[in-house]
Amino acid sequence: PWAILSVFVFIWGLPPVKAWLNGLFAPSFPMAGLHNLIEKVPPVVPVPTKEGAVYTLNLLSATGTAILLSAVVSAFLMKYNPVAIVRTFLKTIWLVKYSLLTIVLMLALGTLTRYSGTDTTLGLAFANTGVLYPFFGTLMGWLGVALTGSDTASNVLFGGMQKVAAEQLGLSANL
Repeated sequence: PWAILSVFVFIWGLPPVKAWLNGLFAPSFPMAGLHNLIEKVPPVVPVPTKEGAVYTLNLLSATGTAILLSAVVSAFLMKYNPVAIVRTFLKTIWLVKYSLLTIVLMLALGTLTRYSGTDTTLGLAFANTGVLYPFFGTLMGWLGVALTGSDTASNVLFGGMQKVAAEQLGLSANL
């Protein structure tokens, strides 16, 4: 199962595969009342830039689809009963319902902080800490993990802030 999962996730991560899958089905929905109404200005960006708010329903190219398909293929290769596969899947969804709700709400909160400018404002404030930024940036990352319970959720909430601060200080935004 791990080998199948690795192959599926690797293939799904290839840009040509993502582009092909998005070409099959990936409708986009501009968010009325938000799309191109938020403008980032210097010092965050070199020139004023309107920020698009378009939701793309990329079900086929999402990594979760690769994971689901690898689970189904693995189950069939291990000769599981199709009814048992569906029953187990539904039981799993029921068991993790609160975790799924938490993830959805964390993503919503991350989107809110992005479009409200909170992450940008915090990023500029952290950039003003200068040589102490490594301490405060790390502290914010730790606090985010402690508050949200996961590094992924912390990155959703504070990744934009860290990116703005790093760019303001001339550091790699990726690091």
